[in-house]
Amino acid sequence: MIANQKAYWKGIAERPDWKQYILPRKDDKDFDIEGLLEAHRLYYLFDDQSTVIDYGCGIGRVLQFVAQRAGRTIGLDITSAFLDRASKITSSLVLSDNVEFYSPEEFEEANVADLIYCFMVMQHNGEEARNLIIGHIHRLLNAGGFAVLNFPSIESDYYVETETCHKFTREEVMTYALPFRSCRIIKGNLPAYASEVKGFNEYFLIVVK
Repeated sequence: MIANQKAYWKGIAERPDWKQYILPRKDDKDFDIEGLLEAHRLYYLFDDQSTVIDYGCGIGRVLQFVAQRAGRTIGLDITSAFLDRASKITSSLVLSDNVEFYSPEEFEEANVADLIYCFMVMQHNGEEARNLIIGHIHRLLNAGGFAVLNFPSIESDYYVETETCHKFTREEVMTYALPFRSCRIIKGNLPAYASEVKGFNEYFLIVVK
């Protein structure tokens, strides 16, 4: 894995083709539609009284739609340029002041979130960093709160194992459920790939604190 993730993603944010590193082969319209579809998958897990955290929010592709429903929405990302873009996007779409943005290391408000989702993050980090992320998510969740994370499957033909992307076995995914009270693993696809691939690309881990 890349040793300095912050420097790596800062470099990506400065590229004109940066979107291809987040959602490959999609135009701007599809980029937003996929964010909406991912948000809709989460809607049954929260309401207008909930605090929701997007862990690794990027430019707010999913968060912009979650924020229109949640009571409080928090975006966490290691890339300041992405956070700036996310802030601008959501400020033009969300009428209330229920959206906040931070880097993960500066946000330590324990037991605050009813739902945390973390999409397309774990595969870009090494084992040590993944464990830190899981520990942070556990601290941020309320008792009884949900977290939803995706992990590219070792069985996927779409993903390629590289220094920037790790593919997971089901057994690996299960280790990240250990701090939590209960869990479920579902095989599936992010909306971006659901109509383009055979079989499944992702393990979705749903945990409860």
